[in-house]
Amino acid sequence: MKRICVILLFGLIFSFQDGYCQLDTMNQHYFSNLKAILSQDSNVKEIKLIQEKIVSNKGFIQSMYVKYKDDPNNRYWHIGKEFIYNTSNNSLGFISNVDIKTKVLSDTSFSYFPDGKIAALYIYNLKYDSIISEKRGNNVWSGIFGHYYEKMPNIYKTIEYSCTGDTIIERTYKYSELKGFVINGDVISYDKERHFINKQFFDMGLEKPIVIIDSSKFISFIDKRDGQIYPTIKIGDQIWFAKNLAYIPDSGKYWIYQNNKDNIKRYGYLYNWETSKNICPDGTHLPSKEEYETLIQNVGKGNAKLAYKELLYNGSSGFSALFSGSRFANGNWGLNERGVGMWSSTSKNKISAWAIDFSEYNPPVVLNGHITKKIGLPVRCIVDK
Repeated sequence: MKRICVILLFGLIFSFQDGYCQLDTMNQHYFSNLKAILSQDSNVKEIKLIQEKIVSNKGFIQSMYVKYKDDPNNRYWHIGKEFIYNTSNNSLGFISNVDIKTKVLSDTSFSYFPDGKIAALYIYNLKYDSIISEKRGNNVWSGIFGHYYEKMPNIYKTIEYSCTGDTIIERTYKYSELKGFVINGDVISYDKERHFINKQFFDMGLEKPIVIIDSSKFISFIDKRDGQIYPTIKIGDQIWFAKNLAYIPDSGKYWIYQNNKDNIKRYGYLYNWETSKNICPDGTHLPSKEEYETLIQNVGKGNAKLAYKELLYNGSSGFSALFSGSRFANGNWGLNERGVGMWSSTSKNKISAWAIDFSEYNPPVVLNGHITKKIGLPVRCIVDK
């Protein structure tokens, strides 16, 4: 994570370094080109370049705003990249970007410490519902209007990297008409080696209690094939992936649940049994029926209902099974997020194989040997001993 951040940092600094010795000439080339592009738009009514000190005099802002002829409210829109510098040493403090065509806050935004290290980076997607005003407040900028507008994404993910504490914090935000942007879902903290520290859960801005899992049990596994990082959890003497596999194989059959790409991150891919047998990365394998039986015994101490509860998401085991559905051989989707089966490597006969089976309608967790091998199910890998 740190290495990636540094690469991006250098790419941005050297791209926008024109005139660093003078505050009023910083990025002059960039804004000149942006103004030329905007001037070609017949709908543009006014272009305003902002180059002002922040009231506290600790920072200097450079950004461009536009008024459009077809905007009945005659509003300013933030367009292009916005730069904020530390006036003490002219070092770059923050970069963000609003797409010229869509007016959506997009790309990756960076904030920096005065020594040039990345303090945080924010990755935005391009989903949005409506135009939302962002109020700067009165007299926030010296001699500048109090607010501007931009199309804000409806859901976006931020990954914040603290160089001082060497802590990575992952948060997901969602827009609410009543509350604006609020934290929604997991907030997970890792150390600089991507080892799990702690986890919180938020429901539209409100923190919900969850079971705190002993961080000494958590490590992470990096799939060298595609660089994906999987949290793992030690249960007994077994080390399990705490997340479904999301690897695209070179061959075999696999699917995205309901063909919705947003489901890949949450549920991983669904694989048929033949594909699942060889899908886990080196150093791990598809668990056998017996290994699943050991898991259930370790968690439930012989009580299948207790094991069901503790193996699910927010259960104390950390296994975090999700109701991620399935795909039938005829192409229909099964379980409708009311259950999940996960493949084992153990075949029952030519037609069926064993899988661990969670169902909202049948709380005890079971091993089911009647799952047709052509069905698409998620995969959990287990680390080799």
